[in-house]
Amino acid sequence: VKEILVGFGHEAALSHAGLMGKSIIEKLCRIPVEVDIASEFRYRNPIIDEKTLCIFVSQSGETADTLAVLRASKKQGAKILAITNVVGSSVAREADDVFYTLAGPEIAVASTKAYITQLVAFYILALHFAEVKGTLASSEIESIKKELIAIPSKINELLKNKDNILPLPQGKKLLVTGPNANSMRCLNGGWSYSWQGHLTDRFADKYNTIYEAICNKFGADHVRLEQGVTYKPEGAYMEENEPEIEKAVAAARNVDIIIACIGENSYCETPGNLSELTISANQSKLVKALATTGKPIILILNEGRPRIINDLEPLADAVIDILLPGNYGGDALANILAGDVNPSAKMPYTYPRHEAALTTYDYRVSEEMDKMEGAYDYNAVVSVQWPFGYGLSYTTFEYSNFQTDKSSFTAGDDLHFSIDVTNTGKYAGKEVVMLFSSDLVASLTPENRRLRAFKKVELQPGETQTVTLSIKGSDLAFVNSDGQWV
Repeated sequence: VKEILVGFGHEAALSHAGLMGKSIIEKLCRIPVEVDIASEFRYRNPIIDEKTLCIFVSQSGETADTLAVLRASKKQGAKILAITNVVGSSVAREADDVFYTLAGPEIAVASTKAYITQLVAFYILALHFAEVKGTLASSEIESIKKELIAIPSKINELLKNKDNILPLPQGKKLLVTGPNANSMRCLNGGWSYSWQGHLTDRFADKYNTIYEAICNKFGADHVRLEQGVTYKPEGAYMEENEPEIEKAVAAARNVDIIIACIGENSYCETPGNLSELTISANQSKLVKALATTGKPIILILNEGRPRIINDLEPLADAVIDILLPGNYGGDALANILAGDVNPSAKMPYTYPRHEAALTTYDYRVSEEMDKMEGAYDYNAVVSVQWPFGYGLSYTTFEYSNFQTDKSSFTAGDDLHFSIDVTNTGKYAGKEVVMLFSSDLVASLTPENRRLRAFKKVELQPGETQTVTLSIKGSDLAFVNSDGQWV
């Protein structure tokens, strides 16, 4: 293969997975890649021969323009690879080879999950070519594979770790409880194996649930499952069976540590709409009942949106938010619980403490989150559970020696900021260094702060790195009341 043409049936997919796929293949394999909407290739008439690989990406596998270009390319001698969800679709049948993303036959439209699976397909293809062509050493290929497998571990946010209860030592008796403890559906969420994700457990049984992964990591003899609250099989996301909380409480009395897995079941689009953010009443009762045993509680949040838990968080000794981590999410969580992986993720949004106090990290200074000052003290407070960018580690980091290369600048200048980061703990760890800016004076009420750049660095115990972050002066501009950038 000397050239790769990638045709997409959907313009949004081109702008997401397409451009990233091009970058991945060209960087790892050194093969030129051209990407476009499949229909555009009909009019541009690129030179195609037997040394051209044409990749056609179609969620449904039935896009008319994609099929037409596929057939024309095949007549010119090109090899055809289809990337599609739907087994037996027209694109799949007429291609020489097929990469099924296995996101479910009901997904025939663009979605974030579709883009991610397409991107993984490009990585797998790129690694194959890199191995055949010898553009990467085998050690580099294995390193990339490990990074891909480790992705679920990188999104788990450690939000609380009282008295360093985590990581857990081997040999402890563990109770795994809660409705999200033993379900692949919860880990994958909607837009996965089916539209609402309700059929996931039929197809993902070769992967590990949270309970199964913890058994593998700590030994089945040391782990007990008693959920207390369960979801209705293949039901709507809010449907729960009759709770058996007393069984979970009884089991908790005979273990050392409780791992309570709560959150929500899979959902998407309108069927997933909700009118309040509070966690379900049964789950709240479960955690509160478990707390009466006096056993330490590790609270695992498995959810696609923040559910209000302000009355449950004080009962937990540790909290980990795993979001919707996918098929390897259970294994990723077990690795963090055991200390095989040091968590480094940061909150991607502001987690609310109350429903009436929703806010974002870049709130305006007129919406101050602390007490108001001055003659009129309205005691105004917007309280959050965890702020944007928050996340703990099993080690500690210290920042020092902040420097910038300019004291004044213009819009066209490049600004460089550096800071020394030291791992002051006993574990190797990764830290996300974030650069925020604040306007002290502006013609319009400015945001409290804005994230401008970030970088993740890995540090061994005692190691110090100087981290440099760069932005353009124009990045600090804003639109004034006349609609002009200033």
